[in-house]
Amino acid sequence: QVFGIESREKRSRWEAIKEFAFVDESIADRYARLKRLHGEILEYIVEIQKEELSPQEIDQTGKLITISRYSIHAAKNAKDIQHNLGELSSSANDVLDGIYRSIVEGQRNFTEKYVALMDRSGHGEAEPELSKLMDQCNERHTKDVHLVLEQLQENSIDELGASTLLNVFREIHSAQTLLLTAMRELSPLGVQEP
Repeated sequence: QVFGIESREKRSRWEAIKEFAFVDESIADRYARLKRLHGEILEYIVEIQKEELSPQEIDQTGKLITISRYSIHAAKNAKDIQHNLGELSSSANDVLDGIYRSIVEGQRNFTEKYVALMDRSGHGEAEPELSKLMDQCNERHTKDVHLVLEQLQENSIDELGASTLLNVFREIHSAQTLLLTAMRELSPLGVQEP
């Protein structure tokens, strides 16, 4: 209940988490909401320290703090590159425009796979696919870095464009890795169907 993911009639905890994660709002608003949630978690921790907790409750609380931290850092990564993505989307350079479209498609693909994993993760079935998606993210990041260096070498983009793209790809990779790691941590906590 504290985290806004309590079970409701005909709605699983995972459904509540997805609802929380996919609210239609700006990145800045989502980041602010996550920071508020993190603050609520910290307040909750201060309150529960007044009570005796079992070792399992202490472990679960620590994992929830870690998961919220991962989520906040992922949102911050997205927030930090928002202006870069805006510049790329309006670039007159055809190469940069093509790379921007590839980034958007890659993020759409990642999000679809992530949401599908959330559905299976709530039932404890996602670990092999989670590892596979993590590997795909790592491979994609390596390919993206090579693409930038190749385009720079071919003079299709300048040093500033290359630097911007490398930053964007690093932040995207970091955000994806953090989200997948958070899901991996969340699954064993019993956030499953009631």
